[in-house]
Amino acid sequence: MDHQLYKIAIKKPNKAHANNAGLVLYFTKGDEFTPNGQWISYSYNYHPSNAIYWTMLPDNPEKIETEDEASDRAMNDLLKQAFTNVEHRVAMYSTVKLVWDTARRFFDGRK
Repeated sequence: MDHQLYKIAIKKPNKAHANNAGLVLYFTKGDEFTPNGQWISYSYNYHPSNAIYWTMLPDNPEKIETEDEASDRAMNDLLKQAFTNVEHRVAMYSTVKLVWDTARRFFDGRK
């Protein structure tokens, strides 16, 4: 994929140029620590003082749900379907969570 490089002195990035995290990719001129310069992602509206170029970044990927997060979501969805009363769900949550996690460990062979 080709990326258009823009001189920051000529064109500054705006929100439309930022990815879904509000970042663009800047190239900074060299200094004592990075004599050849370096690429750094930073906010579109506050660029590094030594930035000389910028380009757009792709959007960050969606967060991948962990196995534990998926299990918690499934348990909460089941509780919401089975018990419409919020107070009842809250009252039984800790017990259901303990049984849910214990059963999951047992069936996954993690005892």
